[in-house]
Amino acid sequence: MSVFVRLLRNFPYLVVAILAFALLVAIAFAHRYTPVGVSHLVNNVVHSLHGPGFAAVAVLIFTVLRLYRRGTDNYLHAAAAAMAVGIFAEATQIPGPRDAQFSDLVVNAVGIVGGLGVTALFDQSIWTGVRKRNRLGLSLISIGALGISIAPAAWWSYASISQYRAIPILLSFESRWETSLIVPIRGRRPELIAAPSSWVDGGTIAHAEEADGRGMLIQFAPYPDWSDYSTLSFVAASAQDDSQEIVISVSDDRLAGENRSNRYSQRLVIGPEPKRYTIDLSKIRESTNKRPFSISHIKLFEMRATKPGSGTSLFIDNFRLELKSDPYASRMDKISSVFCCISATLARDSTLSRTTGSVFDIRILKRQSVNSKL
Repeated sequence: MSVFVRLLRNFPYLVVAILAFALLVAIAFAHRYTPVGVSHLVNNVVHSLHGPGFAAVAVLIFTVLRLYRRGTDNYLHAAAAAMAVGIFAEATQIPGPRDAQFSDLVVNAVGIVGGLGVTALFDQSIWTGVRKRNRLGLSLISIGALGISIAPAAWWSYASISQYRAIPILLSFESRWETSLIVPIRGRRPELIAAPSSWVDGGTIAHAEEADGRGMLIQFAPYPDWSDYSTLSFVAASAQDDSQEIVISVSDDRLAGENRSNRYSQRLVIGPEPKRYTIDLSKIRESTNKRPFSISHIKLFEMRATKPGSGTSLFIDNFRLELKSDPYASRMDKISSVFCCISATLARDSTLSRTTGSVFDIRILKRQSVNSKL
């Protein structure tokens, strides 16, 4: 034991090598671990920690080297050791389940530069003889690099907290962070348009059209735990003059050792008038494939046309979870029923006015959507 302690005291690079190896093992284990039942946004928070994480690794290695000796070369050695850990960590991802990416190495490098640069700002010994202008430039570069590496993690953390606070609303199209929940289909997301004053729940709505050969209208990764609720509801209206049939699919998170997730599907007919549609979650709970459906580990919600290529087009809004005794849901049902009765008695030449608050005419919104494309 005394020999080992003597080696540690006399050979600082041996200490750095042991520390780097320990960090590499920890990072490799984190790469191999895939959490189940965690929000899509929380996963993004974890994945965005490359920059600040390797900034911390570099500063830790630098701190260990500084215990043995002082000098500017400690920064270079710490940067090289941290970058080596990053390269080997990416190499461990090649077998799976995640993919090694060169962009991760770039983010690691930015974080290392930022972490060591900001540390150097408090090290007066390296600034002797350096011009004030050069010191200011290096300081700005260091702070900027650290800020760039931290910004993604800060954004995803904000989005994750906002999603948790928005429950029971899953997707309302009202906040910018919600766009990160929607899965792009062939590189695009549903068009967002201002809702007329008489639309159920108001605000912003989405115009979803078939975007691929599967008839997909929208895909999004909702908050995963639906166990405390009894129904899922959303507002929808056909963007055409007639009703359209769609399929709603809900998938749970794949468990370890399984090749695929469970999926529940249900057909709905969406009419031309805006209406709140509900899905009984008890049916999803009771659906089984190879195992019981995990209602607390929801991974993906999909809405697609039953007949791909038929030109299905919908206006959709406000996906939310509800309890049977939810007073908000009962009020919305009453408003929706009254609104449908009023709409049924309207003259066909009714007009839409967003400023005067006149009654909503779905046909004018359809024409506006078509004209905006032309």
